[in-house]
Amino acid sequence: MPRTTSNMKSTFGMYPFDNAEEKAAFQARTVQEVLDHHFKSLSNRNVAEYIKDYSDDCIFLCNPLGGHASGTYIGPAGIAKWCEEFFPLFNHVEEFNVSGAFMHGADQNEGVIVYNWTIDNPQYTVTGGADTIFIDKAQYRMLTAVYTVAKKV
Repeated sequence: MPRTTSNMKSTFGMYPFDNAEEKAAFQARTVQEVLDHHFKSLSNRNVAEYIKDYSDDCIFLCNPLGGHASGTYIGPAGIAKWCEEFFPLFNHVEEFNVSGAFMHGADQNEGVIVYNWTIDNPQYTVTGGADTIFIDKAQYRMLTAVYTVAKKV
């Protein structure tokens, strides 16, 4: 579970790093390394690792069709809340496909990533996924996501 500390508390009440050195190391990553970490922690459904990719004041605008995990989420605490709703889709994933990826600043610690994605598992089909991510100091500053969730009958 994410850590909250009295001396390293983020604006939104959750600090996902053990110390300032760990955060500094994360902020030295390239955009490509950020994306690689994002997909690894996402596929492992590891909330504590996943929220490290998000800045303390990150804004995540999520507007899926079907109402699943819809809303605006701010900072690591908000992202953790989104994970509670979204990660159940990843139980027994049969397919997770990413396509149409565009990355600006792959070898820098700031840039933009745009990609499309789909998920298929025994319970849900998620189609039309499209994410746009703005990265600053190797952390997500703003993220938009749209996708359609359909429960299988």
